[in-house]
Amino acid sequence: MNSAEQPKNNTDFRFEKKFVASVNDLMFIENYIQSRGASPIYQPRWINNIYTDFDDMRSLHENMDGLSLRVKTRFRWYGETFGNIQITAEQKIKSDDVNRKNSIKLGSFNFSNYQETLNLYLEISERLLENDQDGLFWNVIQQHPTLINRYHRSYYMSLDNQVRITIDTELQYYNCQFETISHHDHIIIELKSPSENLISGDFLPLQLNKSSKYVEGMVSTDPEFIW
Repeated sequence: MNSAEQPKNNTDFRFEKKFVASVNDLMFIENYIQSRGASPIYQPRWINNIYTDFDDMRSLHENMDGLSLRVKTRFRWYGETFGNIQITAEQKIKSDDVNRKNSIKLGSFNFSNYQETLNLYLEISERLLENDQDGLFWNVIQQHPTLINRYHRSYYMSLDNQVRITIDTELQYYNCQFETISHHDHIIIELKSPSENLISGDFLPLQLNKSSKYVEGMVSTDPEFIW
């Protein structure tokens, strides 16, 4: 078995703002933030996530209802969707306009195709419970995989090193129940900063949006969904 790192129980909350824009505005947005002093900090990369939920889909409904305090579980890896992948378990805790994450690196898994998602999740759950010494993910066995998403992310940092900007493009979603896929050509921009550093309202010339990739993915891939 691959060794797993211990939970990073980070008590530092971050302030977060999200914006949704047309893919046609991508070049303008990149030029705009760089004109204000922001610069790339990492190589762009593909991000993959498995989202989980309970039988009553409470995480989805809490998100849609805008509950001020909620917890979301996901399993993340970078690069190709299939093959030998390195998974990190993440628990995102949101409280009003700030959030923080707990995470545990779980090591290597083999993932050959979407139809193997449940088997992969069973392996993930077993390894996670073995290594979750603080019991942060105790309810993982009560959940099941609901959605896989994939997108391409670019990273920037503001001139004062206080605001991290990410730009997500080429969003793809796979519904684990219906085995349906959707693609989206808009872009999602996220601004993140320490909670004591409120992000200026004019940092980007865009309208603030409530944006959740989990909600967007579930709604767009569920043929039976009723709002």
